[in-house]
Amino acid sequence: KAFASSLQQLHATIEGTRPFFVRCVKPNDRQEAKRWNGALALSQLRYMGLLQVVEARKRGYPRRYDFEAFARRYGPLVHGGGDGLRICGDEASNDDTASLAEALTADLDLAPRCIVVGRTRVFVKA
Repeated sequence: KAFASSLQQLHATIEGTRPFFVRCVKPNDRQEAKRWNGALALSQLRYMGLLQVVEARKRGYPRRYDFEAFARRYGPLVHGGGDGLRICGDEASNDDTASLAEALTADLDLAPRCIVVGRTRVFVKA
């Protein structure tokens, strides 16, 4: 019974936090001090996707969302919130991320490349 209670407390703690991860880069294959293998470090950064994150931020897109999170966050602007307020037109569907981005861009008079839909994410300029 004590184990179950402890497990429930742990689960509640985990659910109440926002986890983040520390990414480590190995400087060399031999684990020797003061030795740097640039090609190995670069391949690890590419594998982790960090170079794409840096490139997107350099281009001015600090916010990135997966499709579901984008629709959840910005869909109410198109489809109205709980109070029935409708800010944008009816042409977009939450299921179609590209049309949602187009409706937001057109109806809110945003710059043409302010919202860019990628293969797996949506990038939003600040």
